[in-house]
Amino acid sequence: MKKLSTLLILALVLCCIPLKQIKPESGTKKDKTNELISKQTKKNSLNKTQSLPPCGELLVPYTPGDLNWVDVTSLIFVSRRGQTLIPISLGFAYHFYGTDVTQCYVATNGVLSMNAPFNYGNNLQSFAATNNTNKMIAGYWSDVDISVSGHIYYKREPHRFTVLYNRVGQYGGTAAKQNTFEIILTDGTDPLIGVGNNLGFSYGDMQWVSIRHDATSEKSEIGAKCTLANSFKVASFNNETTDEFNGRWDDSGLQWLSYRNTSCNGLDANLNYDISKFSVTDNGMDEGGTIGISGYFMSVSWTTLADFPMNIDFSSDGGNTWLPWGEGIPSLSLGCLIYCPHVNSENCYLRIYDASDSAHAVKAGPFTVKDYFNILTPQNGDVYTVNSVKQINWTIMEAGRERRHDGNNNPLTSNSLLRTESDDPHLSVRLDYSTNNGEDWISVNDSIPLQVNVTNYVYNWTVPQTPSDKCKFRVKLNPFGDARRPNDYDIYSESDGNFSIVNPVQINGQITLTTPNGGETYTGGSYNYISWRRTGLVPGSQSLELSTDGGSTWNKISSVPIAGVMRYSWLAPKINANKCLVRICNAITGKEYDRSNSYFSIVTPTLLKNYPNPFNPTTRISFSLERNAYTTLRVYNTIGQQVAELVNRELKAGMYEYEFNAQNLPSGVYLYNLTVDGKSQINKMMLLK
Repeated sequence: MKKLSTLLILALVLCCIPLKQIKPESGTKKDKTNELISKQTKKNSLNKTQSLPPCGELLVPYTPGDLNWVDVTSLIFVSRRGQTLIPISLGFAYHFYGTDVTQCYVATNGVLSMNAPFNYGNNLQSFAATNNTNKMIAGYWSDVDISVSGHIYYKREPHRFTVLYNRVGQYGGTAAKQNTFEIILTDGTDPLIGVGNNLGFSYGDMQWVSIRHDATSEKSEIGAKCTLANSFKVASFNNETTDEFNGRWDDSGLQWLSYRNTSCNGLDANLNYDISKFSVTDNGMDEGGTIGISGYFMSVSWTTLADFPMNIDFSSDGGNTWLPWGEGIPSLSLGCLIYCPHVNSENCYLRIYDASDSAHAVKAGPFTVKDYFNILTPQNGDVYTVNSVKQINWTIMEAGRERRHDGNNNPLTSNSLLRTESDDPHLSVRLDYSTNNGEDWISVNDSIPLQVNVTNYVYNWTVPQTPSDKCKFRVKLNPFGDARRPNDYDIYSESDGNFSIVNPVQINGQITLTTPNGGETYTGGSYNYISWRRTGLVPGSQSLELSTDGGSTWNKISSVPIAGVMRYSWLAPKINANKCLVRICNAITGKEYDRSNSYFSIVTPTLLKNYPNPFNPTTRISFSLERNAYTTLRVYNTIGQQVAELVNRELKAGMYEYEFNAQNLPSGVYLYNLTVDGKSQINKMMLLK
């Protein structure tokens, strides 16, 4: 009996060794034994899956009875937290974080181990746990139990190795809920997951998540891990109505991975990665709400086993332009602190790459970089009188409203620079102003303490005798002794635009509107200049308003106050009116400075629909002119070729109608273009023969 048991165990172990690794002489007893084992494995695979319907929409399709899939279910020595004891050959060199591996171990926890049989360990609840020493890839980190239901297969192809967890059950669950998913490894040349990528995940029906909901529960995570400290998490299944993808939470349960017996392969682009050399770990930069503070640090980390110099570039415009942000960073440092530039943008990205191979860069984002301080007053265009007392008002980021990612908790809170009782008691700011647009700064107060849990600050400032129309204000954080880089950060904000400091006798200026001043005719939909001249110093900013009924009612032309210029490019509305006026006012007080001396007109030509439409072979095109104008009416096909010109001359105001005959043209869509004084309108018509 003992001999029989030993032979059975030996046969099971040999089943997981690729045939090309066993090289007996032809016709020997070993050769016949291996042939028998191979036939038996295929027979078992067929018998155990015949009763199950095919799973849907996997990237690497699986059909019950397909003998290219090798069933390793019986080779895993325990049904929960077990693995193959003998490695399985991949069939090619797999590039795993800068090292090459040629084999893997398959474990029931939804993972492949690349370096040793999988060891679940003691109290190992998280895929990213630091006591997990395996170099591994997780397709669904959870308590898979193949004694409940399901099978595990692998399929080896010339450039691809796929492991399929087919309709597997949950530890402590029932066979009623089953999950189907794949882990796909390639040599980087497989278009299935994208040339250049070498790791893909594919999901069929996903019906259960981990039943453990304590504080340290596993989250059914997806990703790769090669060091004790760092892991690359793609996503996690959290419960049956909430998913997490790269840090973004979605409460619908349907936006990324669905647990409603449907496939999620419509988002395959989000499930394919290149981990051949390195991957950026979860820095929170894909969360949208992550905040980097202008002038302070952001923590960046990555995962790799290779030693090479890394470069990091920064973009504040969605990746259209890039600036060097860090160069020659040792890859095995696995992270660094990067100084945030002084920008305000919600569309920031990092580009991280091997310094010798910029073509294969990893892009992280979007995230936000913004000023820590927000100066409310003074505002652009404000006028402060010498010796008057004005309130300087600013706010700071609120804790909990915006997540900050700088890798530091002391003396700052994790979410902002907001002061708390546990903070360094010496945090303070200084106030400065400039009279030459920020080239030089004059101190107002060099030490204003940041108070506990206060976000809004007001300082009463006596305006000095330094008249200028190029004044700015600055709020700047004083050094607080960050031991990591005590002199590198520079956290400050400046007021937008310029305010003015004036003597009282200087504010009696006047504004005179020069155009439109009466008698002009503008075409609706065209841009035209409104201009004015200024005498003396006029306080504040200006607003422009338009009346089309002789001054009875007024509407703002620009919702943004205008300062520092004496003309404005205005888009005339598409209307017909002959009692139009423009006026210019103080944007704050509403005081009117000047208006047009008399009425001007806005006229808009009207292109009517052709009739009949569709037509064969003739149709009539109508339009109206509100005034005399040079007019063209032309017909084009859909590739932009002119096929007819119906009018090309000066026309008087009135209604016009022209016949278009398409007797010699093929059926299809045609465009007719009415141009009046250089302004065009286009409509479509259909010729059906």
